[in-house]
Amino acid sequence: MKLTRGNVVAVSVGTVLLAAVCHLDGAGASTFLITIPALLPLYQRLGMSRYLLLLLVGTSMGILNMLPWGGPVGRSAAALDLDPVTIWRDLIPVQIISLVLLVGMAVILGYRERPASLLTRRSSPTPAADPAATRATPASAPQSRTPQPAQTGRPGPSSPPTPPGRRCGSTPSWSSPP
Repeated sequence: MKLTRGNVVAVSVGTVLLAAVCHLDGAGASTFLITIPALLPLYQRLGMSRYLLLLLVGTSMGILNMLPWGGPVGRSAAALDLDPVTIWRDLIPVQIISLVLLVGMAVILGYRERPASLLTRRSSPTPAADPAATRATPASAPQSRTPQPAQTGRPGPSSPPTPPGRRCGSTPSWSSPP
């Protein structure tokens, strides 16, 4: 948090770069196990979307999966009976261009994420700012952890089943006058 100072764009670009460095070994599990636990608390604190985290990490992994020791290049080299490095040499410019484009995409998505994260940070009260949040709840007050169903007017699980061949809310064709 100190490094980015709450800058959402810097966090999204840093996510791409961290995932790229972590995926140099070619193993997706270790990349996810390093990046997600390290960045998820930061994303939550800034009010950023967790889907953005997954998108940036996954895309960065997809670009760096074309290394000679990665799965796709190794399988292609085995099928073509070539050295994986000879295939990878032709892929180096593609990887460089793709990483540059991914950093640009991270900047754009970071700018798109800014209004949502600002609204989330402003709307969520801090315990010091909200005196009601710091008051103790009496032990006699009922606390329900189960969500209550919304009153939408639509039939729920307790309503009778709809007869076959009839849509909910429609009048049957045989009851209309000729």
